[in-house]
Amino acid sequence: MESKTGQEFQVEIRELNANQMTFRCRICGLENNGEPVILLHGFPET
Repeated sequence: MESKTGQEFQVEIRELNANQMTFRCRICGLENNGEPVILLHGFPET
């Protein structure tokens, strides 16, 4: 994938298990040393 600045980066798809649920997520930027960020979208109410 390529960013708006023209830099290429790898996007990896992983599944994470938490509280008896499985989340499919996309991960990139693991080579950076900044704070991690998690964004959830469309999480259903139960």
